[in-house]
Amino acid sequence: MNWPTVKLGDLILSDKGGASLKRDQFTEEGKVVLPKKAVSSNYDIDITTFSYTSDEIFELNSQAVIDNSYLVTTLRDLVPTGPNLGRICQIKENGEFLLAQGLFGFQLKEGVHPKYIAYISGSPEFRSQVMKIKVGSTQVHARASEYKKIEFPLPPLAEQKRIAAILDKADNLRRKRQQAIKLADEFLRA
Repeated sequence: MNWPTVKLGDLILSDKGGASLKRDQFTEEGKVVLPKKAVSSNYDIDITTFSYTSDEIFELNSQAVIDNSYLVTTLRDLVPTGPNLGRICQIKENGEFLLAQGLFGFQLKEGVHPKYIAYISGSPEFRSQVMKIKVGSTQVHARASEYKKIEFPLPPLAEQKRIAAILDKADNLRRKRQQAIKLADEFLRA
């Protein structure tokens, strides 16, 4: 297919970077903070990793507050190979969330399917471009300005939705297979 190639930044309506929080600003409960480890390879934010902060800290960092209309990626990874660097995830939960430092949230313009963009971020071509812009050796990172220059094909919206639906089915099959393998291993150990 000869779909036009676009830069990610050309599809972004608005974006926000993460807040720099100190350790003593985290609490056991309160307002939700999305940490870098919430970005996962399954294209959805991992809710089991949520952290929390006080209402006061949340309000002081309102420039880094997002909701589920945003997609989220990490522009920092503690693993030198950067397996989740630049990987895009959706937030399934409702509410407001404070992005932690190293995260980058963005809303898409009309005519762009969020799940398609998330899946694109896992493609070999996209991953290759992320690896070219990463800097650092032990804690790798990428600059938002460079990240927004990553290019990929953008089909019409109907085709984006069709591709995302096919990849959803494939992803569900992959997860079920992993669960079956895990259950078989547990059965064999028993």
